Amino acid sequence: MLDAVERARSKLDAQMLYAEEEGRKRGEREGLEQGLEQGIKQTKIDTAKKMLKMGMKVEEISVVTDLSVEEIENLK
Repeated sequence: MLDAVERARSKLDAQMLYAEEEGRKRGEREGLEQGLEQGIKQTKIDTAKKMLKMGMKVEEISVVTDLSVEEIENLK
């Protein structure tokens, strides 16, 4: 009976380690995705700011950067 308890405990430990590792991997993936999205958004904002300095129309900037007219107006 002791062997059965030890096997069950060992199996549970292995399952917990697996779950922890999967959770860590998922967190890393989500963090990378979020960082990439933020980087893309910041690049669009930086591009829009440069285009504004060049005197381009807000509507044109919106088409090029996919930022809303309101987002671009807020950069002024």
